[in-house]
Amino acid sequence: MKRLSFQAIKCGHCTQIERLTNRAAPWRCCQFPALVTVIEHPTLGFVVFDTGYAPAFFEATQNWPERAHKIITPVRLNDDENLQSQLIKRGINHEDVGAVILSHFHADHLSGIGYFPNAAIYCAKDGLDQINGLSRFGALRRGLIKSLLPVDFENRAQFFTDCPTITLPRALSPFESGYDLLGDTSLFAIPLPGHACGQYGLAFLDADDRYVFLIADAAWSIDAVMNFHLPARLTNLMLHHGKSYPKTLWALHELSKNTPDTLIIPTHCDTTQKQLVQNV
Repeated sequence: MKRLSFQAIKCGHCTQIERLTNRAAPWRCCQFPALVTVIEHPTLGFVVFDTGYAPAFFEATQNWPERAHKIITPVRLNDDENLQSQLIKRGINHEDVGAVILSHFHADHLSGIGYFPNAAIYCAKDGLDQINGLSRFGALRRGLIKSLLPVDFENRAQFFTDCPTITLPRALSPFESGYDLLGDTSLFAIPLPGHACGQYGLAFLDADDRYVFLIADAAWSIDAVMNFHLPARLTNLMLHHGKSYPKTLWALHELSKNTPDTLIIPTHCDTTQKQLVQNV
């Protein structure tokens, strides 16, 4: 099985009340970083998991109704946090990126997709069907901004469920099955229902011979995973499927106990960001 090296990059952050994401947290405003993970694959080149915030987000939210998005959830993207420039500093050009994997279609995961015009895009078909089937207002209510989709998105899309089904290694238990994205058992897409329509995580074996599990927004913090802290009940009303969210979080909690060596990475965890992100 291939061992893959990876880097975590912070591409902006939003500000929101911490208690909304964790019932055990205080009622205070805090920053939620948008993490992008860049994985080096021996044959495909670089694989980017999610794309964070980008200038395209601010362009897409200039007018109503999308403008409400950045008012409800204030976003900041510093000049040195631009994904494209951060990749260039690491010697990675957009031509070197063979694939982008979208965990789901929320704007803070999709905004930087325009940086990679030639990359294949792996995503969930039901997530794409949802955003295509909604009005602008209906999309906004679900954290989606339709104008962020490239015009050729569907021509480049490769759906998780079209990839071979695979039985996952015991190190990822209680998760049992996923999708072998490249057909070489190097990257596993794993359904993580609850937060958003068609949300998937990504698991792989890293250069240190440990499994890494990118869990997107199945939890907003590693504390929520380790201690099974559910979000506030108000937040539950805004989830795509509120009944599935606790089941997914519980499975992640069990994984963290059963296999503590597995590195679980939530996209918006400030603790994880401080541990993994290295400035170049």
